[in-house]
Amino acid sequence: MGMVWNCDEGTTAARLPPHPNNPLGGTQGGMQRAMPPIEARSAHAHGRVLRYIMHVPQFPANAMTRPLAIFGGTFDPIHHAHLRVAWEAAEFLDAEVLLLPASVPPHREQPVATAQERAACVRVALAGQNRLILDVRELRREGPSYTIDTLVELRAEYGETRALVLLIGADAFAGLPTWHRWHELFDFAHIGVLTRPGHDGVLPTELRTKIASRRCASTAMLRESPAGRVLSIPVTPLDISASQVRALLAAGREPRWLVPDALFANPAYLQPYRD
Repeated sequence: MGMVWNCDEGTTAARLPPHPNNPLGGTQGGMQRAMPPIEARSAHAHGRVLRYIMHVPQFPANAMTRPLAIFGGTFDPIHHAHLRVAWEAAEFLDAEVLLLPASVPPHREQPVATAQERAACVRVALAGQNRLILDVRELRREGPSYTIDTLVELRAEYGETRALVLLIGADAFAGLPTWHRWHELFDFAHIGVLTRPGHDGVLPTELRTKIASRRCASTAMLRESPAGRVLSIPVTPLDISASQVRALLAAGREPRWLVPDALFANPAYLQPYRD
């Protein structure tokens, strides 16, 4: 049958080590990871069968006054540039950051690894801290992983007053008018545009018009309302791409300078990219 991952138990038939940062069960940094019986699934990939129970993170009460940032992507696989951007946003906004692997990304080619395999790598990469948190809600939805659907869910869960901040790279932001129901994104969250030094991208007219009255210059302004504003968040350039990581892994290399060391602790984590 191949390798069996029981992510709710943090084990596999090949003995993937249990982890205290298991996003699919257990606790992280003192925050209880509730496990409502939302859904159980299995998926076949690379000769392995993965089983998991999905749930969403819950925060301590004192965290609810801080902004909650949302950082989606394929994370195929997660690498140091992802983590740096997430940490810089967390510090800049004084926020927790949810990392959400897309199950079916609508704006790019389908990932090499399955959503479950990518989520397992993110879980391991985030071990030992409680500001960056894996959220696997998009794994339970059928069809394309549209951001608007995620924001609608998050707003319903976290209430009408907490500031939500959708993190988007500057290049992706310029293409926002191509996103599904993009006009509605501003109704559910602020947008934090992750901007490299010297970046001066040209925005389409429709987007410039939409955000003209929404731009703000400080995080304090974001906290004044739960959604609707646009803020530039400066980030440090780190020239790493997931395609670069995948190519090195496929060639039998160990790109530890690009990927968290924790992903090399067990061959199963990066095996999809070596097959």
